[in-house]
Amino acid sequence: MTRILTITLGTLWAVGLVFTALWMWQRCDDIAVYLRAGNPVLAHAALRCGAVAAFAMGQAVLLTFVIGGALGAKGRDATMQALRLSAVVVFLFAATSAIALGAACR
Repeated sequence: MTRILTITLGTLWAVGLVFTALWMWQRCDDIAVYLRAGNPVLAHAALRCGAVAAFAMGQAVLLTFVIGGALGAKGRDATMQALRLSAVVVFLFAATSAIALGAACR
């Protein structure tokens, strides 16, 4: 029962992050206007980096909770660890870039 709940909640969380990333990528111009950014080009880049960060976190959640939960002990092999680590590294770089660009556009 715990495994099914973990897989279900992980799926909902990952799908929510991916939909948020796709929405943010598509609507970054509208969001930059809504936030009244001082430099719209930097705000656009910051929002796109934020979308990449959200998408990478969605992949990390999917690999950790959904695929790892479905495979059990087999989901902890070297390939899964490498995929999960690469998703987290992409998230960290994209989130750092989004924060730096967001601070620069003010």
